[in-house]
Amino acid sequence: MARAGTDDAKDLKSQVQQEKAIEAAVLKISPKEIKGDLNVVFGALNQYFDAIAKADYDYTKIDPSLISAIGDPKVAAAEGRIDAYMEKTCGIDIGTDDSSPAS
Repeated sequence: MARAGTDDAKDLKSQVQQEKAIEAAVLKISPKEIKGDLNVVFGALNQYFDAIAKADYDYTKIDPSLISAIGDPKVAAAEGRIDAYMEKTCGIDIGTDDSSPAS
């Protein structure tokens, strides 16, 4: 578990900062057709990132209900539309299909 003052916490903080920078860059160049959906997905991720920061990068102090925001049906729908756009418009299958093979 990452705890404040450890190398793990510093690494986690750096990773969160990098992710937020990537989000900003993606939003800057994203096509209008998916910008709203990206904002939904990034909004959910940022709630989680903010909770991690508030907990001083200690996972044990994060409110578990914030994690559920990432699994919200609105977020899943936005992810689906982004995936569909990437495949149809760009020819890129980003492989986020959550279906699992039958056993």
